[in-house]
Amino acid sequence: MKRLFLRCPGIGTFYYQYLKDKSSQNYLGVKNGGIIKTHDETFNIEILNDIEQYYPLSHLAQKVKIPVGIVHGDCDEIIPYQDTIKFSKYIENCSLHIIKGARHNLQVEENHNEFRKSLREFFKK
Repeated sequence: MKRLFLRCPGIGTFYYQYLKDKSSQNYLGVKNGGIIKTHDETFNIEILNDIEQYYPLSHLAQKVKIPVGIVHGDCDEIIPYQDTIKFSKYIENCSLHIIKGARHNLQVEENHNEFRKSLREFFKK
């Protein structure tokens, strides 16, 4: 059986934060061949075109028919976990695990163990 497991997914957050205002310098800069660097990631016109084609992702999420597991920390400083909660509701068979106190990278030993446990439990089902 096919399954999908996501860790702290960026569900349209970048588009909403940086590019939704089509008159903003960020948007115009990317449209004119520039880039935006944020959180060690580079975003360019190709990514902007993909985002604009598929945003909002809710209509795509409704088409997902395989089981999906998502884990996200409630102290994520990069991607708001509330976005993930909203997104998960569009997926018919979604298992969402919010880790209290976890940041985006889930690297702290305590949080990493909880992440691994969630991953194992999802694939055991």
